[in-house]
Amino acid sequence: MLTRLRPPAWPAIFGIPEPSAVAKGKTLFKDQCESCHASIDRTDLKSEIRIKQTWLRDSETPKTDLAMTCNAYGKRAKTGVLQGTVTPRGPHKLENEAPVRDMVQVTIGGAINNQHWAVMKSIALSFLRLQPDPEVIPFVGASGSDDTEAVKAFGKAKALSECLQAGRGYKARPLNGIWATAPYLHNGSVPTLYDLLLPADERPKSFYVGSREFDPNKVGFVTTESAENSFLFQTRDASGKIIDGNSNIGHEYGTGLAKSDREAVVAYLKTL
Repeated sequence: MLTRLRPPAWPAIFGIPEPSAVAKGKTLFKDQCESCHASIDRTDLKSEIRIKQTWLRDSETPKTDLAMTCNAYGKRAKTGVLQGTVTPRGPHKLENEAPVRDMVQVTIGGAINNQHWAVMKSIALSFLRLQPDPEVIPFVGASGSDDTEAVKAFGKAKALSECLQAGRGYKARPLNGIWATAPYLHNGSVPTLYDLLLPADERPKSFYVGSREFDPNKVGFVTTESAENSFLFQTRDASGKIIDGNSNIGHEYGTGLAKSDREAVVAYLKTL
């Protein structure tokens, strides 16, 4: 199924993007965005996709929130039924405890290498609670405790340092189907494509989520408070300090565009 899966096309019910705006936006995208986000036809399932890696430790980074990549890099857990299986990276066998990223590689590799029935059986048993869920291992500092603020701060700083030294980062993929993936940035901290093209200090600091009502103009979900849109996502706390993991700064590419140019880029993104 994956070999036949295509990004979704912009629905005609949302209105056809104005051709002149699309043409203008395409030119702006080529000048402002294409060096990172390669262009590829939505229906092209054969061509090699060029993806640019952005490194968090480099001086020229998108400066988006670090939590997603560093959490993924640093999390460890009990391997359970995966203990003893060989990882594609190395290769080496999984011990009693291992990075979750290695466990994911083993699971995907097993499914690809004709072990899908064994993988599906393991998943089904977990779902039915017939085998225990993976046990997440908390960070324990020198004091032997994992519940003090000092230990948590030390663990956070240590994990971040290791993550940056390891060269973790994010990948700038082609933007096919980007209109259907709101909210934006790696942590969902920017509600619409239009807001993403604003300077960081002009982006919404908070917005409501939960509604599936689509905003075809700004391209994202409606963010006003309602019965179904009742959860308030906040990028900053009451004192104005950025909440860890919720930062909406960074990726300030194309944010200096005039309003009409910004709207043209959004019109073009609808066509990808």
